[in-house]
Amino acid sequence: MNKIIILSGLILFSIPSHNAFAETISQTVWSLAMNNNDGDAQYKIAQAYNPSISNYDWDCRPHQFYLEVQNKKLRGCQNKSDDKYIEFLTKAAKNSHPNAQTNLGIAYIEGKSVTKNIQKGLYWLEKAAKAGSYVGKAQYFLGNLYEEGLEVKQDYTKAIKYYELASSSRDLGHNGSAQYELYWLYKYKLNDPVKSLYWLEQSLKKMDDKRALKLTYELIDYFLDGGQADGTKLEQPNYLWAAKYLMFFVNCSGIEKSIRQKIAFQLAWFYLNGLGVEKDPEKAAIYYHLGLELGKTFESIDDKFMGKEFLLNVIKPIYKNKDLYIREFDEFVHTDLYNKKMKTLTLENQAYATNASKYVALVFGENSEDEERFYTKLIDQIRSKYPIDSDQAWIISPILALAKERKMAYGYYQDAQRINGKTIDQLIELYQSALKLEPKNPKILYGLGTVYDFLNQKPKTAIPYYQQAANSGYMPAQYRLGVIYYKGRGVKQNYREAWRYLNLAAEQNYAAAQNFLITIDKSHPDFDWLTTQYIEHEQNYRSPTVLVDGEDWLKVEKENNPTAKINYRLLKHNTRRFQSMSCDIVVNAALAGDISLQQYFVVEALNTKALVCKLPQDQFFTWIDNSNLEDDRKQFLKAHYYIATDQYDVELKSLIDKQNQYAIIESIDRARANWHYDNRDEELLLSLKELLKTGNQYAARLLFNYYSSQSEYVDNAYQRQKITLLVNDLDDVTKFGNYRSFNVFALFNSSPLTQLKYYEPVSSKELSSSEVYKIWFELANMHEEGIEVPKNNSLAYVWYSLLSEHQQPRAAEKAEELKQQLTAEQLTQANNRLEQYSKLYRFIPVTHLDIH
Repeated sequence: MNKIIILSGLILFSIPSHNAFAETISQTVWSLAMNNNDGDAQYKIAQAYNPSISNYDWDCRPHQFYLEVQNKKLRGCQNKSDDKYIEFLTKAAKNSHPNAQTNLGIAYIEGKSVTKNIQKGLYWLEKAAKAGSYVGKAQYFLGNLYEEGLEVKQDYTKAIKYYELASSSRDLGHNGSAQYELYWLYKYKLNDPVKSLYWLEQSLKKMDDKRALKLTYELIDYFLDGGQADGTKLEQPNYLWAAKYLMFFVNCSGIEKSIRQKIAFQLAWFYLNGLGVEKDPEKAAIYYHLGLELGKTFESIDDKFMGKEFLLNVIKPIYKNKDLYIREFDEFVHTDLYNKKMKTLTLENQAYATNASKYVALVFGENSEDEERFYTKLIDQIRSKYPIDSDQAWIISPILALAKERKMAYGYYQDAQRINGKTIDQLIELYQSALKLEPKNPKILYGLGTVYDFLNQKPKTAIPYYQQAANSGYMPAQYRLGVIYYKGRGVKQNYREAWRYLNLAAEQNYAAAQNFLITIDKSHPDFDWLTTQYIEHEQNYRSPTVLVDGEDWLKVEKENNPTAKINYRLLKHNTRRFQSMSCDIVVNAALAGDISLQQYFVVEALNTKALVCKLPQDQFFTWIDNSNLEDDRKQFLKAHYYIATDQYDVELKSLIDKQNQYAIIESIDRARANWHYDNRDEELLLSLKELLKTGNQYAARLLFNYYSSQSEYVDNAYQRQKITLLVNDLDDVTKFGNYRSFNVFALFNSSPLTQLKYYEPVSSKELSSSEVYKIWFELANMHEEGIEVPKNNSLAYVWYSLLSEHQQPRAAEKAEELKQQLTAEQLTQANNRLEQYSKLYRFIPVTHLDIH
């Protein structure tokens, strides 16, 4: 018995890995293959005999175990055989295996492993080409045959037919190549520039054909040369569409570095000047940095569209010696050689700044705010790539020299922040120079204050600078003043002033202020007032409680003065949940008159499936009556008191009979959980749409939930796209940033919660441009007319405006008409939404031409 066990173990260890063993052809499958019944098994066995597949190829390895061990007369992989390969390939092809048909057809065309026979090859390839969406290889091969006319009569019509089939196949590696071949045919053989551009565009979207990637810039050049979305040309560059493709290609790592670098530089110039995109100096800095990181040499720089002079005279010199400076840093520190190097660098920077200033002036003019944003982001990019000592960051010194040359305070105070190697007088002089240019800049005021406070040890001199910065809302200055007044540093100790400044910073989520933990002297006259401030404003502080003489003040008070309020405050400070063990504490505090806790029970406790704490009904209803709510809401909340009991359905039905809209929505939402795409409750859906006609926002939320839950079941790309975009709109309308259905808390909350990120639209490759534009027109009309959604002229205006950006007729006129009907506030909100939608849907559609 032991010998059998050992032998079994040896056999197991001698066979291939688990993965290979799992894919081994079983005796049953082999039998099916031999009896001409199973095309898949026959194809696998054919591959095992295929002479072109290595013994160690993954396609061979899974089948080797069976063919070696189970049937030694028909060993595959190691005993290759053209005859066996063709035999089993033919069996599989006759059993309608598309890959077998493809390989057999190619074998006959090329005369490999079998006698060349063009007719048989075409027969099997054409059968494979009709097999569905995963036979791109056969379709592409046929397209090649008819395009080249090598083995068949040249026929561009048939070539186009098969290339188009391959272009939409899911057989990866052939669709992009087929699209490139269509581009080449239409451009060089059929002289159709519109269709050639279309197919180049399609091929580039796939990013899997190296020939197409080399032509990336041809597409951009088309638009820069005035090419339009409809195939026509104008004299002026089409910056809008050129910018779209620059953004599409800039992060595609498969594109050749020199081409991608050119794209980055051009996109940077577009953002710098607002060409086809919204002007954004920070994004310009990001793309200039990317371009310099992609290479030091520049090729084919077009002065007209890339800002050659700006690139060569402003950007490139900043990066000139970045590697040298980083390597030589340690060698030069605290040496004469270092000082000599710094002197040379200063002269070089000044020469650079003098030259670069005239080019910068042409771009920014007097717009110092945008110019500062540009420099700041560029420095951020440099620091993120090169973790260098901020006080010896030679690579950024040209930028600061340029800012000084441009008479910008930014250059001086940024230089002052690099304190190493500078005397106190030099630092003060830099800050004073900055203040002369921007006397109210809080960063400069605070920076000068820190020099006097920390370096000169003169906090009294620092306070006026801190106060000016703090009064403008600058958090670090507010925090520092709070500490100074708390400690009495240079001023008389004043807890009230300390609290005032610390709380200003804490309310802005300034962590240092939030973490400030005070140890209070009980004898201080402001003791009671100050501890009350900290307890009442605990949301502004991360410290769990207030320490008094080194002890937890709340714990001491609980022992000495255990009032309902103190017990509750201690519970809340310890961040426990209001479970049953703590219900008495919370309820007692509410009954004792804590208004915030009463509202908590009205809102938070009822936002669950059952009441966490048992509440006296009369008191609870009194709290509801005292709340600032409309009668319908009050009545609904009273019914909600019974949610965990059978009485709830009775109360809900009573309110529904009285046409209480909140009860109606609750009833619809409870039933919504059972909705399915193919089995919807039409009566409930109709009720919901009736509520929508009244503009009810909660009904819109339910429709949002309904569509968002159903979109995954929709196979039709057109409908799925429409639902996706409608979900975005409804989410915007309802202003609720969570996926939960009807929420009692929403009844008390008139302000929007955190906004959801928008859904990514359906890939444009599934829809043509005209289909996408049709959806946009439908959505605009739905909002304008109030069809199945609340009537909303703002969103209708957004969609018509977006369509007009894409040169769609009729849209601009409609947008202008609706614009006149909006208030100033509505128009501002609509334009903000339009800006977001323009960015979100910028690549819908990527394809600009509809040729089908």
